[in-house]
Order: sequence, then structure tokens, then C-alpha cells
Amino acid sequence: MQNSLPKRIWPRLQRGFRLPLSKKNYQTLQRMQNSLLKRSRPRL
Repeated sequence: MQNSLPKRIWPRLQRGFRLPLSKKNYQTLQRMQNSLLKRSRPRL
């Protein structure tokens, strides 16, 4: 997982992981990761 995310945003996510993850926070994190993966993946 860590390797699939751009390095510059990973520390921010790591800080977020230290907080207790409620369901809402987890969903927000998932949505954020999905949009980041879409953005970083080159379009075919």
C-alpha cells in the first residue's frame, strides 16, 4: 500500500492512520486513496 501512493502525500496519510479510525474517517480515507490512484495512474 505504501509503495502505491505518491511519496509526498504518504506522511499525511500516515499521520491520519495514527488517529483512531472511525467508520466515517475510514471511508473518507478510502475515497481519498481512490481519487489519488486515479489521478496518478496514466490514462490509456
